[in-house]
Amino acid sequence: MSRSRTFSLIRFELVRVLLSTRWLVAMLVWLLVAKLAARSVQVYVYGTGTSTWSVFDVHAAAINSSFNVGLLLLTSFVFVACDGIARDCESRYVHMVLPRTGDRRSWWLAKVAAIVVSALVFQSGFLAACVAVGLSEGASMSTAPSEVARLILSASEGQAQMLFAPVAPTVNMLVRELVRSAYLVLTFSVAGCLFALPTIRFAFSWLPSGLALAAVMADWVASFFLPAWFRHFGLVGRMLEGVHSPVMASPALSWWSSITVFGVLALSAVVAGTLLVARVDI
Repeated sequence: MSRSRTFSLIRFELVRVLLSTRWLVAMLVWLLVAKLAARSVQVYVYGTGTSTWSVFDVHAAAINSSFNVGLLLLTSFVFVACDGIARDCESRYVHMVLPRTGDRRSWWLAKVAAIVVSALVFQSGFLAACVAVGLSEGASMSTAPSEVARLILSASEGQAQMLFAPVAPTVNMLVRELVRSAYLVLTFSVAGCLFALPTIRFAFSWLPSGLALAAVMADWVASFFLPAWFRHFGLVGRMLEGVHSPVMASPALSWWSSITVFGVLALSAVVAGTLLVARVDI
């Protein structure tokens, strides 16, 4: 199959996914999570006597919650972007595409590309939602770390539960949250490919979302009995900033160790999918 046909297939998949009405669900979830995070920041400000908070605090607090990242954001992302293989098989669309392309691997890689780009759009949209909700709640747009971000407390408060890891005064909060978003693009892309992979063999459109929900719940149950599970082996745990911060976790994980883990999972998912589509009778 020519390279031009491969890129045409990828472009077509991107259009199909990005123009899906399911993104309306994603937008509602973005606003819900942003609102919950903004409320938690406001409670923190009121309880600690701090006077300044920013829209970037909202995003930082939102993505350091396993409930927000796992149960709300990850499951909604999988619902939006990761059932393309199953829907192609259920609608018989795959029987129109594969004879024309002549290469099943390119079809699978087009699905992977669509998931990765969808993860980028998803995280960009969520960051924008946090900014919009923060502004509507009276937060500052300053890129300098606020008192919340620097964990500055009033004289009457000796300590407070941190919403996210304390930030040095010299850090640019916009850059910081863009980097955190990029990391979530990686992790959501990997998770999406892993949850889409079984649909090559079992073409049920509900399967990716069901697997995502089951994985999140299994993480929580396993962590209840084995506290170290969430930090070291949990899919959602390694997505959070808290497990990588020595201030919030002991011992803290290295960011590079988590990037390596997700990198290995990404390569494994792509290779497994390439081998599977060549062998399975679709």
